[in-house]
This record gives sequence, C-alpha cells and structure tokens, in this order.
Amino acid sequence: MPPPAPSFIDAYRPRNNMALNITITDAGRAEIINANNTGTAPVTLTHIGFTAAAFTPNAGLTALPSEIKRVSSIAGEIVAPDTISVTAKDEGQDTYTIRGFGIFTGSGTLFAVYGQADPIIEKSSGSTMLLTIDVVLADIDAASLEFGDISFSNPPASLTTPGVVTLSNATDSTAQHQAATPRAVKSANDNANTRLAKSQNLADLTSAATARVNLGLGASATLGNTALRTSTSTTLLLQAAAMNDHRTSGDHDNRYPQRGNNLSDLPSPSQARSNLGLGASATMGTTASRTSSSTATVLQAKAMNDHRQSDDHDGRYPLLTNTGSAAARDVQENATDNTSNRLMEVGAFGIGSGVAPYKNNLNDLFVTGIYRFDTSTLGAPPQLALGIVFVLGAYNATQIAVPRATTNSVLLTRSFASNEWGEWVELYHSGNLSPVEVSRQISTGDGLKGGGNLESNRTISVDSSVLRKSDIQTEPTDNTAGKIMAVGAFGIGVSKGGVLAPDNDIEKALISGFYQCDENTLNMPIDVQNSQLARGTVYVGSGINSNTTTLIFVSSHSSAMYMRRRANSAWQPWVKMYHGDNLNPVETSRQVISGDGLQGGGSLATNRTLSVDSSVVRTSRTITAGSGLTGGGNLSSNRTLSVDSSVLRANQVQNSYTDDSIGKLLTVGAFGLGGGDPAWPNASLLDTSGMKTGFYRYANVTDRPSSAYGAVLYHREGGGETLLAIASAYSNSPNPTLYVNRKTSSTGSWSGWVTYYHTGNLSEAFPISKGESYWHELPNGWIEQGMNLTLPGGQTEIYAPWPTTFPNRASQYSASRLSAAVGPADIIGATLTRFGITINLPSTTSGPRTFSITVRGY
Repeated sequence: MPPPAPSFIDAYRPRNNMALNITITDAGRAEIINANNTGTAPVTLTHIGFTAAAFTPNAGLTALPSEIKRVSSIAGEIVAPDTISVTAKDEGQDTYTIRGFGIFTGSGTLFAVYGQADPIIEKSSGSTMLLTIDVVLADIDAASLEFGDISFSNPPASLTTPGVVTLSNATDSTAQHQAATPRAVKSANDNANTRLAKSQNLADLTSAATARVNLGLGASATLGNTALRTSTSTTLLLQAAAMNDHRTSGDHDNRYPQRGNNLSDLPSPSQARSNLGLGASATMGTTASRTSSSTATVLQAKAMNDHRQSDDHDGRYPLLTNTGSAAARDVQENATDNTSNRLMEVGAFGIGSGVAPYKNNLNDLFVTGIYRFDTSTLGAPPQLALGIVFVLGAYNATQIAVPRATTNSVLLTRSFASNEWGEWVELYHSGNLSPVEVSRQISTGDGLKGGGNLESNRTISVDSSVLRKSDIQTEPTDNTAGKIMAVGAFGIGVSKGGVLAPDNDIEKALISGFYQCDENTLNMPIDVQNSQLARGTVYVGSGINSNTTTLIFVSSHSSAMYMRRRANSAWQPWVKMYHGDNLNPVETSRQVISGDGLQGGGSLATNRTLSVDSSVVRTSRTITAGSGLTGGGNLSSNRTLSVDSSVLRANQVQNSYTDDSIGKLLTVGAFGLGGGDPAWPNASLLDTSGMKTGFYRYANVTDRPSSAYGAVLYHREGGGETLLAIASAYSNSPNPTLYVNRKTSSTGSWSGWVTYYHTGNLSEAFPISKGESYWHELPNGWIEQGMNLTLPGGQTEIYAPWPTTFPNRASQYSASRLSAAVGPADIIGATLTRFGITINLPSTTSGPRTFSITVRGY
C-alpha cells in the first residue's frame, strides 16, 4: 500500500486576496527588459527563498538578507494582466520562521522581495508549508513571466481562474472575486419578497385603493359596468356619461384610440414614446434583455433594472448634466463594428484586450486593428498555424503577421494593391538572417592586406606600402626618426633663408638643415652681429651627435662666409672663409698635390685642373635595389643594400606544429588547424601540462570520455581550461558523441565529462519503455507513465503500482474508460503516490470495468 500523506499543512495566504506590497528589484526588472529586447522572453521564475530576519526591502537588493532556505517547489499563474499568483511548497522536515522572502529567476537573479517585522508563517517539522502570495506588477506585463510546475498553484479565484475565494455578506457589492454567504442570499431573497411580481399584474398589492391614490386616479377609474357608465345620478358620473355618449356615437376610429386595442391603434408608436420622454431602453421587453450587457444600448436598460431593484431611488445617483456629445452617440455592437462615429469599447479591434478578435478570412480584412487567425482562416500565411495579424487599414492595406503560442520568431507581411493581395513575404532580422556563405571572398586591393574567404573573421588593414599622415613631420623641425619630410622641412625648398633657430639662437640649431638668420639672431659672427650683414642662411651639419655640429653662414647682403664647429659640447669661434673675392694672390711656389684618385696637380705658376682619374668610380653611377631590397642610390656616398619588410625570413615561421613563440607565423597544420592533427602527447587526457590551445587527436589515453580514440579541442584562458572531445571522430559513425570537461583554475579539479546531445543521438538522453504499460522521460525532466487497469465486477477499490517508481512524486493523472459505460459507478476517485495509484469507485457493478491511466511526475 502507498505510504501515508503528511498529517497536516501549514498554509498562508494574505486576507481578502489582497496583494502584498512586494518590491520588484532593479536586477529583476533589467532581466525582463533584456529578455524582451533579445527575444528570450518570457523570464521563468523557478525558486523562492526564505529569511527569518526582519529587513526593509528595496529595489537595489541583489541577495535576500540572511537567507535560511531556498525551495524549487514554486508554482504560479497569471491572474490578471498586471498580477501573478505565486505558490511555494516545502514538504521537508525543517522548522523555521518566515518574516521575508525573495523570488528568483532561472538564472539566479533576485526578481522580487518582501519583508515585515511580524512572522508571516511558522514552518513546523513533519508538516507541509504552503505559501501563496499575489504580486502586482506596476509597469511590467505579466506575460513577460512564466512558471514551471503549476499542479499545486493556489491563485485567487476569478471568472476564468479557479482558486481561493473569500466570503462576503454584502448584497450590494459588484466584486467578482468573492462568494455570497447564506446570509447574503437570505437578505437578497427577503428583499425580493418585498417586491411586486410582474406576473401577478398588481394582484399582490397590499392596498389597491392606496395604490390608486398614489397613481393620482379618480373615482371613475373603478367604474366597471355599463349601468354605472351610463348613469347620471351623481355628479361624479357625469364624466363617465359623457365618455359613454361618445362611445355610442359613430366617431371611434380616427380621433381617439380604443381601450381594447391597448394603444395598438396609435399611428406612430415611436412618436408616442418620444412624447412620453421614453428612451431606447423602453423597448427592452424581457428581463433577459434588461439584464443583458451584450450591446451598448442594453447597458442603459440594465442600469435602470439594477436601480429598480435597489432600495434607494431618490438620493443614490446624481442627475447627469453636461454630458457632452459622447452621451448622444451609440457604442459599438461588437469588437469589430466599424460604423462611423460609434464609440469604441476596451478590446475594440483587438486594442486593450487579452484576446484579439478572430477572423476566418484575411482576404476581406481591411480595417485597422489586431486580429487572430488559425490554419482554417482564408488568406492566412501558410508558415503559421496560429498567429496574430496587424492590419494597417486603407484601400491599399498592409497586413503584418506574427506567430502566437510558439517561440518561433518569424515575421511576415503582405500588401493590397491593384485590387489584389500580394504574396506573404518573410521579414529578416537577427534571429533568422542566414550567415554569409563562407565561400565568399574579401579581396584586398592595392595598399590593403588581410583579405580571404569568410570561414573566419577577416581584418582588413593598410599595408606598409601606404603612407599614413602620422608618417609625415608635424612641423618643419620635427626630427622624429623615420618621419617623411615635406617641402620646407629644415629649410629645404623655401624661398627664404630657411627655418628659424630655436629662440632665434643659432647655437641652439643642432639639427642638420638650413636656418634663417638676421640682425636679431644671437651668437652670429662678430663681424656681422646686430647688422644687416647678419641676414642670410646658416647651414647646419650635424655629425654623429649634437657635440659634432658644423655651422656655415652665408650672408645675403655680402659675399662673406663664416664657419664654426662644436666639439666636446663646446662651440669653437667663427672663422671666415676665403674665396676669389677676398683671397690675396697665391704664391706661385705653392704646389697643388693631386692625391689618390686625382690627377692634374702642380705648382701655381699656372692654373691647375684637378680631375678624378680612371681608378675612381663616378658618383653618377647608381645601384638600383631590386624587388625585396632597399638601400640603392648613386655613389655619392656609401650604399647599404638590405632585404625589405616584404620578405619573409625563415626565423619568423614556426619550427613545429606546436611552436608557440610570440610573433611566429603559423603554418598549415599549426596546433591542428588545417591539417597535421598532432597527437595528444600526455598519457592522460586530463593531463594538460605543456599543452597549448589547439586541436589534437588521441588514442588509448586514460581519462578519455568513452571510445578509445577521437579528437579533442583544448582551450586555456587565464586560469581556466576547457576540453571538448568528439568520441570516434575518425570512424564512419554518423552520430559521434560530444563531451565537455572544464576546470575554473589551474589548481582546481576537472568538473567531469558532460555529454552533449544532438539530433542524431537525442533519443539516448531520454530512456523509454514501451508497451501497454509504459513510461518515458520528457525533455523538461518530467516522467510520464501509462497503464490499463481492470476493476473486477463487485469490487469498488483496487491498487496498482506504476511501471516504474517516481524519484520524487506523482503529480498529475488522467483516466479514461475503455470498457462500456455502466452509469454513475464509473466516476473515478484516485489516490496517487510515487509508488502507485489506488482507484476508488462509488459503487459496484456486475461486470469488470477497464480504465486507461496516464500520470506525470518527477
């Protein structure tokens, strides 16, 4: 027999179904907003945590203060567009006090919190705690949330949701979540007994005479026979006699309506109603019509009927004045009534309603609004079984269709033009846009590098042949090594003498170039200092450093030239240079000696011409640097040829597939990329010492996930490591198995191999037994079982075990009769445990009865 149920239940629900002042956290609100933006809505609420500490909730909390327990037995339902009902259950043996709680999402985010000083509920050992609260979402759509198991949900009752309801003695309440007590029913019945019954035609009046006085009727109202009507014996009967005289005359047809016709001979009943001041509700003839709320016109009659049944007709309601033009307009007859100038109700054309109007033909739908459709709807997009269509109405209307009751994110549209609808076309977005074909190529043009196919990300960059703005001098005296000089750099190519020396001090001009100077320039030759003769150009030639600098000054106002040198950080005096305009005749005894490589020397008795002899290479000769070389030029100075950056050197390439030297170029097969398949070098697949990120093959190593050989992707980042193994990756098996193993730090432990399933081996993830008695595991972790159960004739109870025992509990079941019906005796009562089911029937029958039982649990 099944084990006994818990002896009692500790349950709590706020009084009068009022929602607690629960605080939605900033983190919870952010998760819902993010889920809506990324298409992963709704957010699932999976856990509720409890605390015994009194605390003040605030939206900034990310953890429940002093949390003592967290349970996953949480259920809930959406009971209004802005309200959810959440029920938590704890069947454990713990004893604790609850003063606050927190609701958590499936990702562990604290979604909402509540706390108070007094205990909410006390959980005792051996009892089941059941806590139900209602959460009002001020600015969050309840449809953004969902729950898992709802089999023990305890929501507040409504017109559409079964649940908890409070009792009320009120007889004038319009609440729809309360139930009337016998006292309220008696009060209403007593009140009804004081009313007149319409079917009695006023026969149930306590005093007919008083009623006639209240109606203002005279004595003639009671004259009932012809003798009295024709009598003239009293003054009171004179009026009746006159009426009788007219009756006996021949003029009855056109001037007055006849009593026996009950006003059916009025020429215009509608005009008569208008003259009596009767409104549209006067034509509502039955009680059903007067209490109906199906049309806007009948609502007025219902209000009149409600008021008629109340005790206070004089002071409860104000007179309506200054109602405006809307009071004279009709309201829609239904949610799709598009009659001009009619007032719309909430839900009109699908606006503001939880359920949009259904349409069975989208081809005739041109009115702006929101509608729903299914597979039987004409003109519906074939891609959607159930959907919502947004219509932008006009003669050339546009329809936009989206799915409902599914996580599919397809979006379709079509338009009406030239008197016909176009085809439904799918709109593309980040959720359904197909990737670019990897065979496509990005080709780099002149000056660019980094192209290739789209099998991986490509980075396009400018190559070394392109001159960047940053490669050019920022100013004429910018001497940054490698910078490109512009016209005017260091005085080259300018129309004036050159650039100015720093601080206009020529001794600070230590960088080779041409410098402009004048009478204000400091440290000029003493012969020209502070005079116009100082105007000119100074050529600066810098040696190996600033300590070996040579200055040559050429005046633009004379033929004078001066030179000075800087050696050992000290400037030498200016010396004047001599030439034909200022040099005295040379003594003829002086000799011009032609040195090595020169010819034509001799005494100065005559002019001598020195020339380069045939052993010297002319400086006009040039050395041209070919492809891949730099450094050519003419032979005016030494030239050094070298290999340029475009040439790949052998020491820049990997020495082996696993060479991880920084800056080395990878070869095909490096770390298993593009071939090579290096073998896992260590004896254990979990020994990653010396391993580099890459692809490897393994065979007969220890600590592998399953088969003797396969492929593994190893990745190391920071202290964490990941192994992704494909077992039997080199076999002909169409469904290789994927395994993953991780550890979060270099000193941590491996988490263990985890199997990942795919369409080829998904069936292995969910064991199943088949037959008349069966069980199988569902993808969401639930277990479904089924069996046929026969109750012998003359027996009302039978127990049967499940095909397999539930690990935790049996939650929901359904039963259907397989044998012929035998009357009320087939009404089934059942008791469920994780081990089996006990069937109870109200009475016995002569023959056996067979039922099909289906149950779900976890």
